[in-house]
Amino acid sequence: MHYAEGGVMTTGDQRTCLPDAMTVILCMLFKFPQSSVRTITKKTIAWFVDRVRADPKREEGCDPNAFDAMAFGNANKFSLTYVPDLKHSPRGLLKKQHGLFLVRLLIHYVHEGNNKIDTHFLVYNAIDGKIIDNLRGKGAIVVDASDRKDNRSAIRPFHKELFPEAEKVIVDAVYSASL
Repeated sequence: MHYAEGGVMTTGDQRTCLPDAMTVILCMLFKFPQSSVRTITKKTIAWFVDRVRADPKREEGCDPNAFDAMAFGNANKFSLTYVPDLKHSPRGLLKKQHGLFLVRLLIHYVHEGNNKIDTHFLVYNAIDGKIIDNLRGKGAIVVDASDRKDNRSAIRPFHKELFPEAEKVIVDAVYSASL
């Protein structure tokens, strides 16, 4: 539905979530058409791979982080600003009515009997009330009034729709994107 309405989507994998989210933000801020997303995604992924690879302090195969996202924004003439009052507040995020946000989630899960935590990035478009993730075949998740009641109901779209097997999902950080 989101794509059919002219919305921007990317589909990637678990290791490209940040470049995919940044592609969505870039395309939405500059109103690039969906037809250009594939090309922009490839360039964005390459930009992040090169940046991580060029940093001698990082291990091979290390994932990019929020500082890389901010540098990408600066290189592409937009800014990402950390919004501290939205950390651990999915309700505060979903109650926003304006803005485009990069969201960092912490996904708690059990793998082979061991507790693990993974980081995941996605986009929240507050104007349309949509969570946009790179999960193949998922489409945008439309947030409704019942999701905005409290933090427990607000985390539900992230947990139930995206990571139903997770033990817990936490909104760890939120960054506002702007020109």
